[in-house]
Amino acid sequence: MGQDKIIIQVTREDDLKNIMRLWNNGEVMQWVGYPDGLGITMTQLKEWLVRTVQPPQRCHYSIFLADGSYCGETFYRVAPDTGVAALDIKLLPTAQGRGIAYRALAFTINQAFQTGQAARVYVDPHPDNARAWRLYERLGFISRPRPRNLPEGTTYLEITREAWQTSKMKERVSTDFRVELKYKDIILRDYIASDIEDDIRWMTEETAWHEWDAPWEMQEDLKNFNPDDFRQKMYKQLQQYRSREILRTSFELCTTDGVHIGGCNSYLIDDNYNWIPRASGKQGHIAVGIDICESAYWSQGYGTMALTAFISYLLENGAPTVYTQTWSGNKRMIGLAQKLGFEICQLVPNKRRVRGKLYDGLTFKLNVDKFKTFLDRDHICQ
Repeated sequence: MGQDKIIIQVTREDDLKNIMRLWNNGEVMQWVGYPDGLGITMTQLKEWLVRTVQPPQRCHYSIFLADGSYCGETFYRVAPDTGVAALDIKLLPTAQGRGIAYRALAFTINQAFQTGQAARVYVDPHPDNARAWRLYERLGFISRPRPRNLPEGTTYLEITREAWQTSKMKERVSTDFRVELKYKDIILRDYIASDIEDDIRWMTEETAWHEWDAPWEMQEDLKNFNPDDFRQKMYKQLQQYRSREILRTSFELCTTDGVHIGGCNSYLIDDNYNWIPRASGKQGHIAVGIDICESAYWSQGYGTMALTAFISYLLENGAPTVYTQTWSGNKRMIGLAQKLGFEICQLVPNKRRVRGKLYDGLTFKLNVDKFKTFLDRDHICQ
């Protein structure tokens, strides 16, 4: 049986209606002494949120399926005087028994150690909650005498930082919410915090790549770019963690020695090759684009390697074929597309005006058999 695709994100005010549904569910709350639910109100939850989400030492996460269905919550809270973190997880009945609790709590343990800098983490399940005890034992918790500084209770299970660092779970959790692809001399990976400043530099200093990636749009984008607004937007996005089974629509590009040089992305187009906003929920064909933003790395084969890896990833994850779009003045992109097996399927004369001259708009469709032939030939040449 395949694993559920899950998204874990730092809880925001928009999530409080889900928290209220969870906490007012007697089946969920019976194990913490509220068989009829907590009876919490939205006003109380708004006050709670301000106190509770105070990273890095206090963090609360909401858990969703990939389709947006709410599953439950998990959190850690590190006591600053002892470095000991309390943990918990609660799921709606419909999300229980599916392995979601195991993955989500493993994620939270890792965050408590990595982000919260906890020395140890603990749980204190109800003595009769057999399902919770099995979960905690699978994750490596060990029963210990309950410390005297904690509120009165009958159970106490913990994991130390040292035990977690040497466990197989640590690496398993790290890869569970991270996708990284290596192909020859290029690495495709998920976005990380240090990429933000690179993106800002590519929008303010190292801007030569804008002359080739939709330059009819870029002049306005550069003019309106606000670094502070961009930082805030991207830090918010980084508070969401997607399990590796969820298809990535973009990757950052790095050399194998760790230099961040650009990115690749996918978007949707309709049968007439017009862009479809993903937020619309409409179905469409997958089209791809790529930017090598560091001009020092142009014309060295990195674009070919990156797009090869990205297309392979999309095909392996169910895309029947792939499209790409450019303009007739972008000779490097046209050459790259043709080398990989793309064939032109639409030409719109004089569609784009770039630096005072009109160019054709081009759409290419991947000939999958030609792409596979290219892959075979490329592997032989390695």
